[in-house]
Amino acid sequence: MQLDTSVIKDTVESIFPKQIQYDNICKTILAHKEISAWILKHTTKEFHKFSIEYIVQHCLTEKPEISTIGVMPGTSTPLPTLRTDNTEDNVPNEGKVFYDIRFRAKLPQAAATAAVIINIEAQNHFKEKYPLVSRAVYYASRLISAQYGTEFIKSNYQDLKKVFTIWLCFNPTAKDQCTINRYCIAEENVFGHRKEKPAHYDLLEAIFVNLAVKTDTKSNNTLIDMLSVLFSKTLSSQERFHKLKDNFNIDIKDNLTTEVDNMCNLGKTLYVEAYNEAEFKTTLNNIENIIKAFKITPEQAMQALNLSKEEQEKYLPHLKQA
Repeated sequence: MQLDTSVIKDTVESIFPKQIQYDNICKTILAHKEISAWILKHTTKEFHKFSIEYIVQHCLTEKPEISTIGVMPGTSTPLPTLRTDNTEDNVPNEGKVFYDIRFRAKLPQAAATAAVIINIEAQNHFKEKYPLVSRAVYYASRLISAQYGTEFIKSNYQDLKKVFTIWLCFNPTAKDQCTINRYCIAEENVFGHRKEKPAHYDLLEAIFVNLAVKTDTKSNNTLIDMLSVLFSKTLSSQERFHKLKDNFNIDIKDNLTTEVDNMCNLGKTLYVEAYNEAEFKTTLNNIENIIKAFKITPEQAMQALNLSKEEQEKYLPHLKQA
């Protein structure tokens, strides 16, 4: 007996557009300067000692650009600040890379031209068919190579900007939850004692922030706990706003309030629909197992599970097709 795949197909097709809309809202929220400042402060040594207010006012000074196409390597157009969602880095014969969020941040208390390039990725699942860390290294490498013709020309490699690719994993495995890992270039003296200036090779970092599996879990890490509240799919808007204000001194206001409200409503819809889909599949599987074990009719199996007539009518067509 097999599950009618049209049921799952219809469910997926109904959820998928909402998931895309939800993802886009999440990216818009992450690109908000105060949220980006939080991420920079709590994941990078360059911004760690500075306040959120300072980072917003002095390091993220330009208006975000959302859903815009990025700069092709080799052109003279400079990298925009806070370029987000579908930012495209296109190299001939190598395909396209789409960054969720990409922006330039000025380094604190440094010369006006001193800056780093930030890429923030919102990742639903930590486990993929490939190592996610390898993908992050690839993204960082493309952020480096894309600077030719925009940040430096000819052999002026000293003008390279350091890049960060920061991955926020919303649904990590239980053993990976509530962790932050950094991958970077480090010098190792294989023989002798020569030292290179770190600024000459410290040019890329990949950082992974794994949130809690359950959003009410306390990690004792400020960034993880804040993001868990911000992107919870179970909290109401008002509960979210109060927690962000009381626990993290984040006052959601202006246009971001609408975005958070929309994210909250969509998140709850997706949560309920995913739960209903899982419940449907589980019940159908239980009916199937009872039919096989006791060699009884579908109607008898559903009566044994105390399903109402309305519920039986929902499952019966799929059982008859099996």
